[in-house]
Amino acid sequence: MSNWIYFLGFIAVTALVGMKASKNIVTSDDYISAGGNLGPIAISCTLIATWLGTGSLIGFVGTGYSYGVTVIAFTAGSALSALVICLVFSRWTKKMNIATIPQWLDYIYGDNKYIKGFSSLCYIFMYCSWTLGCAVGCGTMCYNLLGIPVWLGSVICCAIFIIFTVTGGLYAVAWMDVFQQVVMTIGMLFLVGFVGTKTGWFSGVNSASLGSEYFSFSLPNRAYVISITLTYFCGHLFGQTYYQRISASRDLKTARIGLLCGGVAVLLVGIYCFFVGMSVRAAGAAITATDNTVFWAIENWLPGWMTPVYRSPFWPPLSPQRTLP
Repeated sequence: MSNWIYFLGFIAVTALVGMKASKNIVTSDDYISAGGNLGPIAISCTLIATWLGTGSLIGFVGTGYSYGVTVIAFTAGSALSALVICLVFSRWTKKMNIATIPQWLDYIYGDNKYIKGFSSLCYIFMYCSWTLGCAVGCGTMCYNLLGIPVWLGSVICCAIFIIFTVTGGLYAVAWMDVFQQVVMTIGMLFLVGFVGTKTGWFSGVNSASLGSEYFSFSLPNRAYVISITLTYFCGHLFGQTYYQRISASRDLKTARIGLLCGGVAVLLVGIYCFFVGMSVRAAGAAITATDNTVFWAIENWLPGWMTPVYRSPFWPPLSPQRTLP
């Protein structure tokens, strides 16, 4: 019952933020880039939340369990693209108030309806795929916390995403991201602390205990690691996430601070996912569905007093924990 209270409370907070933010929307610039009024905290949080939503944090911990240090390559590519944009493109895009890639193409090629149509179609496809991925991640979390089917949780979360974003624009997204990042950061710090205490930190998480392949960027193979790093680097370098946030920042300094802080944070999250995933492997857990990795860690290593927030009686039975050496 308590999990439902927290879930419904979160929906209520989301609705309140969306309603309040919608009052600030007068022009299209207000909707797309929050009128260029966001500060460094909001910029940093909304960038981190865009990179690392529910699906990423669940999926990346599973990647850490399966492939070890390779998971850091995912976030390193994103962090590197933030650095390049900060140093090379941020001044020009801020000056030109370019918030989307179609706007950038329009500046280069002029008012060409075919290029506008093609680029818009590509971005519709990309963001629909991204939204569906986030919705599936939320559906998995709803199943583990509330006991409802994954598909139903995905539909509910997807509907919330769409209504919230359409009504509140980037104002709503940014300030909800700040709230989410506070909650997520507290949970991640608690989990790392309790995992480290239970496992002896790196006494069991090392190449001697688990195998050098988990610590050498060689899983599943070198070509995969290189391709995934380049995919994340190029995807963010030529995506509109960064440029929209640069446009939304109150000045160039704010934009650059947000980019650099976001890049560092996303790199640290990769290390977090590696550590938690490898800790679960070191504990001898046989995880068949890797999305369950983070839930295994929560179920086995968080204390009972945190049960109302992070644990649930609906979780499926997971493999038992063995004693670490």
